Amino acid sequence: MRAIIFAVALTFGCNNQAPEKLSEQPDSEVRTVKSKTRKQLNQTPTEHLQTLKSRPIPELGSKTTLSDEDFQTLLTDEEFKILRKQGTERAFSGEYNDHKEAGTYHCRACNAPLYTSETKFDSRTGWPSFWDAIEGRVETRPDNSYGMTRTEIVCAHCDSHLGHVFDDGPEPTGLRHCANSLSLVFHPETP
Repeated sequence: MRAIIFAVALTFGCNNQAPEKLSEQPDSEVRTVKSKTRKQLNQTPTEHLQTLKSRPIPELGSKTTLSDEDFQTLLTDEEFKILRKQGTERAFSGEYNDHKEAGTYHCRACNAPLYTSETKFDSRTGWPSFWDAIEGRVETRPDNSYGMTRTEIVCAHCDSHLGHVFDDGPEPTGLRHCANSLSLVFHPETP
């Protein structure tokens, strides 16, 4: 049974959502969005990440006033799909899955700090995993999509989808915050 569950997780990702399925709405109701790649944004991947990291860090307890249209201009299509449409990336494909550098992981949509490298661990699931979030920076909400009951994790500042939290993590919390790499941007520790 565990092998079947793992195979499903590898196929559909941490939130078991098929990558191509973004909406329950009929095709006629899905808004057509102009495709944006980093090339179309005239930025290399490094320049794009630098732009995201250079934004001001939101104050704890504050809420964004940005709309989904605003986020479409800030994010690539892949990032928007995950952060604003509750998508997922394929297991073992994200840049932060095996990342070991000391620092802080911020929300890619709004630059709010979410997790520290001190709480990151290798869950062997294919996604960056953390046993705790920075206090007040991550919220949870019920997710009953696809006939399952799960707990979604979102950025407390901008409500962007990060992934899901499970109760199979290490001590001291026993939790595993399973996040998409494309929902995070890493800020290295400065000496």
